[in-house]
Amino acid sequence: MKLLSGLTNTIHSTHTSNLAIRANYLYDLYLSESEEQMESHDYLDIGCGYGVNSEVFGEGLENIYCSDLDKVNLVKCKEYMNRTENVFYIATDAQSLPFKKEHFDFVTAISLIEHVPDQEQMLKEALRVLRYNGQLVMQFPNKYFFMELHSGIPFYWLIPDFAKSWVSKKLGYSGLSEIIIPTHGQIEKIIKKINPLIDVKVTGVVYPVELVPPRFRIFYYILRKMGVFRIVPFGWLLVCDK
Repeated sequence: MKLLSGLTNTIHSTHTSNLAIRANYLYDLYLSESEEQMESHDYLDIGCGYGVNSEVFGEGLENIYCSDLDKVNLVKCKEYMNRTENVFYIATDAQSLPFKKEHFDFVTAISLIEHVPDQEQMLKEALRVLRYNGQLVMQFPNKYFFMELHSGIPFYWLIPDFAKSWVSKKLGYSGLSEIIIPTHGQIEKIIKKINPLIDVKVTGVVYPVELVPPRFRIFYYILRKMGVFRIVPFGWLLVCDK
């Protein structure tokens, strides 16, 4: 248990110390999958966290709206974004956004949906506030990756649902019981149910080596060389054109 706890801390420290690298990687991946870069007047980042993704995806855009349920995150986001003009900070639930219909040209939700209890309601809200011809960009972990990326628990998806809460608490990561990682197919199905006309592009996320804890980097290089991550990526990026 101490070993797993140490791994969890290593994953978190590696991740938080390289947030800008991750954000720029995801932005470049988005550009490679989008037919054209979004020209946005109004951009909403749902679940903005510390604001790193908001800054990268919002560069050059007219108005940036940073929203998060956690007010502490919003304080840190404001500190991070203090040199950026026309930024607005909103404490709100992703399942009930306080914006009128079709208010935004561009919406992102990075590493968010797995933390939301009602994922269909969150998607309804994200698409409701998105204008026609706008884009929703989402990223979330691969449910079937070799380890659960929040905690480091290997092959977590093999544990039966009824036992996951008990196992995660026993291994010292109680917060994992609140995380529900969907497959990209499940998310695509929900989006098509909400609006069949939305075009969804899916691509695998293979993080740069800086985001991998040092003890795993040799395995990372081997698996990447073998092409394993093309079959089992770290996560998924979805670009949804309304």
